[in-house]
Amino acid sequence: MNPATNLDDAIFVCDPRQWLTGEELKSYYVDRGSSARSKMLSMLRVNHLQRNQPVKFLFTGHKGSGKTTEVNKLCEELGDRFFVVNVHFPNPADVSYVDVPLKAAMALFKKATDEEVVKRAPAQVLGELWEDIGLFVEKKIFGDIRVREDGAARKEITAKLNFFGVEFESKFDTEPASRDQIRKANEKSLAEVNDKISLLSDQVKVKYGKPVLFVFEGLDKIELALAKEIFLDRSQSLTNFRASAIYLIPIGLRYTPQFSSLTRDFDSHVWLPNIKLHTRENQPYPEGEAILRDIIARRVEPSLFEEDALQEIIRSSGGLIRSLIALARDAALNAAVRQSPKIGIEDSRRAVKRLLGDFIAMLESRHYPILKARYDDKDLNSDDETQELLESLALLEYENDSYWCDVHPIVLPEVEKRTKVEKRTKK
Repeated sequence: MNPATNLDDAIFVCDPRQWLTGEELKSYYVDRGSSARSKMLSMLRVNHLQRNQPVKFLFTGHKGSGKTTEVNKLCEELGDRFFVVNVHFPNPADVSYVDVPLKAAMALFKKATDEEVVKRAPAQVLGELWEDIGLFVEKKIFGDIRVREDGAARKEITAKLNFFGVEFESKFDTEPASRDQIRKANEKSLAEVNDKISLLSDQVKVKYGKPVLFVFEGLDKIELALAKEIFLDRSQSLTNFRASAIYLIPIGLRYTPQFSSLTRDFDSHVWLPNIKLHTRENQPYPEGEAILRDIIARRVEPSLFEEDALQEIIRSSGGLIRSLIALARDAALNAAVRQSPKIGIEDSRRAVKRLLGDFIAMLESRHYPILKARYDDKDLNSDDETQELLESLALLEYENDSYWCDVHPIVLPEVEKRTKVEKRTKK
């Protein structure tokens, strides 16, 4: 895919909500120089492929830092060596610890019984295990939930299980009453659910020659209190199956005092830092700016920007990918509204002002002195207020030889203005 050469195309390709997959991944992905992906790749290769020891990862970073894109790139680099199963959580406001193994099991059953997968399998794949899993799904997971009548009931067991997988996704994700009923029915059976995951994962490895790798997407968007309940209080239900897994988790978990104990239940914690534009000592970091320029250039022809307009977008992004893409899109929209063929500095400034308005609406008066203190000392801590600001993206975390944080560049002028006013008022 070629970079956009007009504003209409630029608006379309700069969607900050869209992570990169497929052709977009091939065309738009830029290696940011982080070791996060290579660490996971190495552990999966050494532990699971070579020694048959599954690996469970916790993967975190700021919202919009590019975690899902990095995982998609990882899966692309793994090629055909793993049986990758994506587990989605489309309702982050309504997630229970019960959902995690349940959705993983049904996603695995569905993928393993996909028609194209079955066609490539050796004869008599799985044998009696399919019958056992089919009965478990029908009688235990669905229980009293009515499943619509379909010809699948009269087909072979793999087709029937695939149909159950589709039905589960539909009912669990879109019907709150069915979701609650399935949760209650399976709350005390998670060990059995994990056992079925392990048995099928073993057979997939034997029959297809590929170990199973789960990718849990969307759990990084749940509220921190819920994340603590799921990952801190119920970690065993997330790790007691014989397959590798990558859990995308909320950044707030990383700053809780209990996080060190949580990491003992998982094989590795991987952190994706933002792309820094300066060091902790406020020295320019041109390598970071070059990466951000490349990210934009892969999507939008640089000639569509006036140089100072592009510089404003890069500087104001703070190295957060979602901010970068959102600012580019809004600036392109501003230029299109004024019927200009190029994005000018005022278009970028208006985009920055709009995003600043979102921050001002979200931040409280008590936040500004804390932001000023973090701007001055760059120190990370686990104080509730600092965690809150990191989750809101008003504070961004970076990495040199150590971890540190800084105020989002868009918010900084407002922070300085309000803290100066506060000082004058006190005098």
